Amino acid sequence: MNAAHTQNNCCELKQLIEAYLAEMEWNETVEIYGENMAARTCAMIGLNGHSYRLFIETDPQKHWIEVYLYSDHNISHERVSAACQLANRINRATSNGYVAALDFGEGFQYKQVMDTEGCKVSTIAIRNMVDAGFAIMDNWRSEMDLVCNSRLGLQHIDDQFGPSVH
Repeated sequence: MNAAHTQNNCCELKQLIEAYLAEMEWNETVEIYGENMAARTCAMIGLNGHSYRLFIETDPQKHWIEVYLYSDHNISHERVSAACQLANRINRATSNGYVAALDFGEGFQYKQVMDTEGCKVSTIAIRNMVDAGFAIMDNWRSEMDLVCNSRLGLQHIDDQFGPSVH
């Protein structure tokens, strides 16, 4: 891909993120970084009394928009295995994006990538990606809390919540 095409795609994707932020009435800025001129913004968002870090990034060479959402959980090293099992269960019930359990005091991460090459993309697409991440994090919040804050395994969590699909 030539530099002019990458720069043009960078500008289009950056403008799309800026339009989304304006629609949401958020004052975050979009920065350009790296040799491939990727665009990125970050926001702290509250949902039902919990804080989430939201990152929206682009890869203009691949024509990607990426949404990352991080929970405020603290997964201890001892609970990583149970958290990974829960993330796998969540992913089996999820059709868009995926959830990962992060080690070293981090929480759960939701990630969704959209390939925009050859498409006319609107802010609705970004909103849908972000909303999907929030819905997953919110729907599975109780199970995430139990995995992180107790010594219960998934079998005990199933006893409390049932092995339901959200």
